[in-house]
Amino acid sequence: MRYFFIVNPIAGRGECKEKWRLIKEEVEQVGLDYEVAFTRAPGDGVFLAKEGIEKGFDILVAVGGDGTINEVIKGIIQEDMGHKIYLGIIAAGTGNDLVRTLNIPQNISAAVEVLQKANVQIIDMGRVNGDYFINVVGVGFDGAIAYEVNHNVKWLKGTAAYLYGVLKVLFQYKSPQMRIQIDDLILEGKYILVAIANGKYYGGGMMIAPGAEIDDGQFEIVVVEDVDKLEVLKVLPTIFKGNHIKHPAVRVYHGKKVYLHSPEKVLIQADGELKGTLPMGFELKSQALSVLIP
Repeated sequence: MRYFFIVNPIAGRGECKEKWRLIKEEVEQVGLDYEVAFTRAPGDGVFLAKEGIEKGFDILVAVGGDGTINEVIKGIIQEDMGHKIYLGIIAAGTGNDLVRTLNIPQNISAAVEVLQKANVQIIDMGRVNGDYFINVVGVGFDGAIAYEVNHNVKWLKGTAAYLYGVLKVLFQYKSPQMRIQIDDLILEGKYILVAIANGKYYGGGMMIAPGAEIDDGQFEIVVVEDVDKLEVLKVLPTIFKGNHIKHPAVRVYHGKKVYLHSPEKVLIQADGELKGTLPMGFELKSQALSVLIP
């Protein structure tokens, strides 16, 4: 097996650069046959993934955060190599939510051991506007938080950044009117949040969709009805263990296709990256990608 490491040195607010030195030591100690390339700008991960495929590497290893992982995945999918090339992951970002769903350890030695053993799981992906996402889409409140965090929060990371965004956005946010179609089911009303989940976690460890399985051929869609702002603060801590789904304002659905429309400007984030505003459709691509897991 030949490994091509794609490293984003600025991931994790720049901590990834230092972390790579430790990863390199571990990789060389166990004797992996590898090369490494570093991203320099947004989008580089896509091109480097394609380069790794062209060079004949068996495993592409994304070293960085969820954004880095997404870029590497995009390169694999665009080359139609989701079943032929294996994705390896070493978490070095701010949120690291995907590795939580896949149970990939964040300890460097343990993560390198996963690469070495090369156990494969074939997982689903989501598709939106011709692009792909692997973890969770957030519509409404989440989109507004992602905008705040991406544009105005540079000194915090992970859960701390997300919670800061919640407090900054919450009391000025108004739940929009939305029409939600999940396969043949149609919902209409005011909703503070809609999460379309392939994985369980987002926001640096919040279990937004506790029943989501990344290889079961369907999304878990979590719909939160309009609630009082203080109620949001009350329920927020329960998300870390997935207990928010017990709240009467939270509804959970499952489906393969989701379409949302609103007469208002409603922001959308997919895996932490802003994707635009409604209307927008989302579709599951089943058994799309081979990933190394413990």
